[in-house]
Amino acid sequence: MHTYFEELPNELILHIFSTYFDGVQLYKSFFGLNSRYDHLIKSINNIHLRLEYQDDDKSLYLFSTKVISVYIGQKHRSINFIPLLINVRSVTLVDPTIIQIINLLDIGKNLEHASIIWSNPYLINSMSARSFYELIFSASSCESLRSCRLYLPKSHSLYLEPKHCTLLLLCSIYVQLSIPSVDFRRIIRLCPNLIRLEIEIIDDTDSNEEKIIVLSHYQHVNIRRFYIYNLLSLDIFDILMGYIPNIENIYIYQ
Repeated sequence: MHTYFEELPNELILHIFSTYFDGVQLYKSFFGLNSRYDHLIKSINNIHLRLEYQDDDKSLYLFSTKVISVYIGQKHRSINFIPLLINVRSVTLVDPTIIQIINLLDIGKNLEHASIIWSNPYLINSMSARSFYELIFSASSCESLRSCRLYLPKSHSLYLEPKHCTLLLLCSIYVQLSIPSVDFRRIIRLCPNLIRLEIEIIDDTDSNEEKIIVLSHYQHVNIRRFYIYNLLSLDIFDILMGYIPNIENIYIYQ
């Protein structure tokens, strides 16, 4: 016995729509086919959007107030929609422009999860990376943040920065950095309630070899899980471990 999709009860179709499709897929595949599907799609409250291309924007105006997470791909460059995402809680950007980063300020206070992904960690837009860093750690801009992924710009490692806010709710962070012993210390100071910390060391062969300097002692007592990628030196590892005395799980990836 065969059952056609349109013969399924509304509850099951609604479950399929909300579980297996993001907003762009729903809009392109089902919206406009018939009034029943349109009604079910409009009744979904928590929408995830995956914006890969410019023509994906059409779904934004249907779902804008219901979007809770958005993924913005490398080929998607429009920004006009960002102020419409008044209820978004999670944002992921791939190779973002500085304009995209700046426009996140409109929704920054609501964000709980924010990530930047660079398709090539050795070809990073330094202006975008610096702007994202400032967005995350400037006073009260992302006070609801619970997890994030970012690249720490090298220029921030070489001088004393202005005072930043501490993110009390931030409990998980993935950070790409190039000067481990300096950058690591700054991150754990800004995030006093971290439980999970992941660092990826970007080996910049064009920069001068890092001098390991032990600054005034500081320990982060809350971190329990520590992940480190591309560990370049056991000396650096020894210094980092001195900052996290209560660690329970360590994962090292080469």
